[in-house]
Amino acid sequence: MRLSRIWLASLLLPLVVLPVSCILDGYGRDVITTVDAGQDVDVPDVVGCPHRSPPPLPTDAPPGASESFVVALRSVDLREGAGALPVGFDLDKTCSCQGETASCREPGKMPICDGAEGIDNAASKLFTLIQGAVGGTDKFGSSFFSNEANQGIWSILMRVRGYNGQADDDKVEFDFYPTAGGVDKPDGGAAAWDGQDSWPITTTALADGKTIDDPRFKNLQAYVANHVLVASLPQSSFTLGGSGVSTVTIRLTGGLVTAEIVKTDAGGWALTSGVLAGRWTLPDIFLSLSTFRDNKGEPICKGNVAYEFGKTTICGGADILGGTGVPSDACDALSFGVAFTADPAQLGFPVDPTNPAKECPDGGDPADDTCP
Repeated sequence: MRLSRIWLASLLLPLVVLPVSCILDGYGRDVITTVDAGQDVDVPDVVGCPHRSPPPLPTDAPPGASESFVVALRSVDLREGAGALPVGFDLDKTCSCQGETASCREPGKMPICDGAEGIDNAASKLFTLIQGAVGGTDKFGSSFFSNEANQGIWSILMRVRGYNGQADDDKVEFDFYPTAGGVDKPDGGAAAWDGQDSWPITTTALADGKTIDDPRFKNLQAYVANHVLVASLPQSSFTLGGSGVSTVTIRLTGGLVTAEIVKTDAGGWALTSGVLAGRWTLPDIFLSLSTFRDNKGEPICKGNVAYEFGKTTICGGADILGGTGVPSDACDALSFGVAFTADPAQLGFPVDPTNPAKECPDGGDPADDTCP
């Protein structure tokens, strides 16, 4: 959800803010509300918010399940730029400020409004805030992270198994693997993006910490509808960035991944027009700020002016529930959505993650913080 223009102008004048399966109830169905006045009254139907959702499960997909492929994220779009359209889905099936009330009790007096078709994406304002705090687009943001991913410094791997290779497939397996660093090249060079690049997998993304074929984040009931992959991710975690600087680890709940599956010139598979959406709970956001390191490897700690301003923005911008609830429950999460593309790659060996060299002083770690 986007902050209202009035509230946003008073809070962030210097910034430009942009705006499953059974995990997220209602996904896969377009919700249209109509009022029928009856045959004797000539009143047009009233069409409500269409609620942005992924394509529904196909009903007559052809049999066959022989294809398997791996891709690595090559570009990411946080939609933090001026004028960028929000990306994501209507996670709470509510179109706030579009004739419908919020799905939870928001923290401020001014409503936090959804994007078109109820798209929920309040996290972009936090990315804009961090970008401004660390010095601009060349140190944090879509172009920065996309350049690093394209150079092979960091990525996220995704695997699809049991795919019939057709436009529709009513059941595929989707696996989600955060990497543990840059592409594994003997010469230390950049990724070639020829399908042969091998990326190390962080052991924290494996159920037992060591078995590649047993990922912690997966969906055995994913599907493909008109070439679009649809997968739910009840839990997921990944790190934006690499090399120990300008990094932030994000943990999502109630997540959803969609992307168009396309054939490459070399005969492999790639993902385009991808969307990763989910709910970023307030405790997990503070944990993410604890993992953040700027381009000099420095953490952002409690008491820092930029941190305290950011905390106010975060706590005042909670727009969604991290789990189930009723509208009277206090919102306890930010909605999240990013766009991505991914090209052919290979799964590497498990590697333990490395902890940042610099930490906040005692009492300054954001991981221990809470909203008022």
